[in-house]
Amino acid sequence: MQLDRRVTLGAVLLIDDRVPPYRPPRDERPVWEPNLRTAAWVAATIVLIAAALVTGGFASFVLFCAALACGAHAITRALPYGEGLREYHQ
Repeated sequence: MQLDRRVTLGAVLLIDDRVPPYRPPRDERPVWEPNLRTAAWVAATIVLIAAALVTGGFASFVLFCAALACGAHAITRALPYGEGLREYHQ
């Protein structure tokens, strides 16, 4: 005799379809005005890469790591904010 085993999975899903309120841009500066904070991070990245190419050994590795960190910070400052998980509230 064969037993018929059927498993029923029930789930309750809550979907939030509300539109978030409008938020004005964080910067009050015009679009054509350069962002000096981003330019400073880009300049620091270029200087650290140049210094890493001139030096050698462990110091070069540390300078490349610092250049990578500065470059990543410059990219995050240049790209628009993507409303990531920091905005998630349950």
